[in-house]
Amino acid sequence: MLEEQVQEVLQNYQLKNEKAITFGHPKVKMNWILPLPGLTVTSFDQFQPFFVYFDESGISFFPLDMNQNYRAIGRSFLAWNDMDHFQFKKGLLQENGFKTGAVMVVNKTNIANLINEYKLFNSMGVGLKLNPIFIDGEAKQHVNDLGINPDEYVKHFVEFFRYWSTDKTGNINVTTCHELVNLILNEHSGVCTFNSCLGKWLCLDLDANIYPCDRLCTLDYSYGNVDNLSDISQIFESDVFYHLLKKVLKEDLIV
Repeated sequence: MLEEQVQEVLQNYQLKNEKAITFGHPKVKMNWILPLPGLTVTSFDQFQPFFVYFDESGISFFPLDMNQNYRAIGRSFLAWNDMDHFQFKKGLLQENGFKTGAVMVVNKTNIANLINEYKLFNSMGVGLKLNPIFIDGEAKQHVNDLGINPDEYVKHFVEFFRYWSTDKTGNINVTTCHELVNLILNEHSGVCTFNSCLGKWLCLDLDANIYPCDRLCTLDYSYGNVDNLSDISQIFESDVFYHLLKKVLKEDLIV
């Protein structure tokens, strides 16, 4: 929907990585923005959409004008070196008694700091799940700056797990740790990191193509399209499903 506007911002501001820009908005509207030396003054009313761009230097905010087809009307930049700390406000969910959670992407920049990351989330009362970036698939493109290998992850995760398991101040749900404990005690886990979900989960893309999950969503793993199926059992009778099942069974037997 905003692809044209994204490309325009990337070109006008000479931004290199189109995968580092995202769309968002606060619950306020920007009336005006006044750039000053070393400072950007912004006036908010009710609602303001914007693009956010991340790179090695810092964070850029691009407020969008809804009256001009969501065109960027300026740029505010905040350098990483100018940030002393982040301070999070409770959101509407927490204010109304709902439990909230976040997925933390574990990569080369934070893998040695899992305990401190956990302490931060615990102080905010926000649940946590770890999602490591292994050197595989698209992540191979970022092997030098982000990618980690499984042995490296296991080493730091075990250290974190030992701390978490004895932390008497912990008041949040750490899904990754809970699922591992459940697997050890009950020989069952709902997380595919520890337990196969093959045959228990399906994923549909925008074109109604069906895949085993949202990670295996390339044509090689396609179960077909909804329009070409008359019964859901056809999915589990397909050659792709049998191939995946044989592969999983083989790996389980080897383990």
